[in-house]
Amino acid sequence: MLSAQQLRGVLPAIPTPVNPDDTINTDAARALMRYLLTRGVDGVVPLGGTGEYGALSRAERIRMAEITAKEAAGKIPVIAGVLDPGYHDAMQAGKDFATAGADGLLLLTPYYTNPTQGGIRDYFMRYADESPLPILIYEIPYRTRIAIAPEVLHELSKHERIIGMKACNTDMWHFLRTVAGVDESFAVLSGEDTLFPLHVAAGARGGIVVTATFLPTAWRKIYELASQGKTQASLADSADEHGVRRDQSRSDEVRDGFDRCPRAGHACAAGSGRPRVVGELASRAGKTARLVRTRPLKLR
Repeated sequence: MLSAQQLRGVLPAIPTPVNPDDTINTDAARALMRYLLTRGVDGVVPLGGTGEYGALSRAERIRMAEITAKEAAGKIPVIAGVLDPGYHDAMQAGKDFATAGADGLLLLTPYYTNPTQGGIRDYFMRYADESPLPILIYEIPYRTRIAIAPEVLHELSKHERIIGMKACNTDMWHFLRTVAGVDESFAVLSGEDTLFPLHVAAGARGGIVVTATFLPTAWRKIYELASQGKTQASLADSADEHGVRRDQSRSDEVRDGFDRCPRAGHACAAGSGRPRVVGELASRAGKTARLVRTRPLKLR
């Protein structure tokens, strides 16, 4: 059973390779997993936003979870995203991914209905009670338009089946308050590439990192510096990666990452032979200032 102690380091949020008919490109998915395993990542997170959860059919989501778990083969944890807005669909997805071989679930805050803080607490508590796998809370208020109060996160962190969270709230004060009060058994993971070194310095045990899909070695170095208390050096390296510094080692790694990523269907830029999803990630990674300036949402 996955535990909070296993949640540390760099866990790439991986894209989903697809064919022109929106089915999983099995060869590309396997190649991507094998590439990441050779680069020493500490886990993988398929089927999140980067994995285009909402663009895939239920059958293809399950297929991607199966491929990812089979390639991981117990070497690293596989934490599958559950992004459904309704409880029963989310629970069914969790059961499907457990059967497919996932080790944990990354459960998104319920959205659209604008739940109260009490409603959010009850949702996660009920899900954790009935879930076949341990869960991580996925808090990303600039997508869901609802933030979770630190006090609610403190309470949720005490549930034995809620073992961690992906923290994407760009409000550092919110993050500091969260880390200060969660249970010792609860793993806070950074969910923001641009804030990763600061999050680790403030108490995160690692992060679920989008651009680690094609820069895994560089992000491992950033994590090691940050976890050793070398925050300034970690920030400097992080700034380089957000600009995708073009020295030879990084150019080789980026090219290698491109080669392992999908080359079919809507995951590729037309005629380029390179995956559009990775190009978009690189572009987003370079917009550090705009991401950091994202205004925090008010709690209901």
